[in-house]
Amino acid sequence: MRDSVINEGISLEIALQVITSNPAQVLKLSQKDNLKPGCDADIVLLNQET
Repeated sequence: MRDSVINEGISLEIALQVITSNPAQVLKLSQKDNLKPGCDADIVLLNQET
């Protein structure tokens, strides 16, 4: 994912959707498609420098 964002100019928002909310929606994992009260909270932390 990092290479796509840096080398191909894909926005970070789009890249993250490809590996997070899009698969959750396709697999009908309604507790995984958004970060909101009552849902499972899987998060990714990124370092802006790397």
